[in-house]
Amino acid sequence: MNLRLPLIRLVHFAARMTGQERCLDLFNFTLPVTVRGFRYFVPRRGELGRSLVQEAPHGMDELYARMLRNKKGLFLDVGCNEGQTFLLWLKHREPGLRYVAIDPQPRCCDYVGVLSRKNAVKDAVILCAGLAESPGLATLYCMDAEGADSDMASMEPILLAEAEYQSRKLVPTVTGDALVESVASEETVAVIKIDVEGFEHGVLVGFQQTLRRDRPLILCEFMGSGHPDPARRQERRSQIAASSRFLKDNDYAVFHARKDGDLVPLDAVPAHDFCRDHFHTAGYDFLLVPEELSGEFGVSPHSTHRGQPDSVIR
Repeated sequence: MNLRLPLIRLVHFAARMTGQERCLDLFNFTLPVTVRGFRYFVPRRGELGRSLVQEAPHGMDELYARMLRNKKGLFLDVGCNEGQTFLLWLKHREPGLRYVAIDPQPRCCDYVGVLSRKNAVKDAVILCAGLAESPGLATLYCMDAEGADSDMASMEPILLAEAEYQSRKLVPTVTGDALVESVASEETVAVIKIDVEGFEHGVLVGFQQTLRRDRPLILCEFMGSGHPDPARRQERRSQIAASSRFLKDNDYAVFHARKDGDLVPLDAVPAHDFCRDHFHTAGYDFLLVPEELSGEFGVSPHSTHRGQPDSVIR
């Protein structure tokens, strides 16, 4: 009998019960996890993987199932972080569908590579770079002094005061269209998830050819600014408004994808400031749907009865 796995489970359980879970950051191990009947393996590498072991996949579970039912093809995970989205893709994917991830943080890319291999996904493509409107170099602002922060690192230092960012480093950038051409030129892009902490507009514009050709579904977080300077907050609202115009020009409908699973149709992505209470209750995720597919999500392509942005996010 292999005693290693039962011992790991026992130690993990004891650490959770005694509030000493951070002690497990000192060890590397892999733990099987079962959530609502779905079993997967989570490698712990320092603090990486901690949230995947402690928490179930977030409340977007049903939305990912709907997206993957409606569009078949490549899944692009832009800002893969620790692989939270990888697990949702893994749960709802169909055989033969590929996963491609991109993130400017090497430790995130390395970790998601391990996570995919531990879950028997051998054809995942993971690129360590940022996406932008044009190729080149960009500055990545990080919340920690070592530049290894994986949660709030951003190529757009407008969400927080500059003093909140403890370090910065140069990272290479490519366009989304170039990424697709390099890794999936003969495949259809079905779904794009974007979580880039304020750099959404550059990412979207860099996907323009892909949006016109493949008409993918897009799940994108548009975070408002919590910067203390009102001028910077207004700059951020202007960026979000520019993204809304871009989406309208490309015939995309906008839905607020609430954390409770509700989809609220909107005329545009709200140009808003950050509100912590709203972030925790409803969230800032938006489902962007080609107008010709919006009926699949409850709204006629020609409907004029859509919610006003200000009525959803204040």
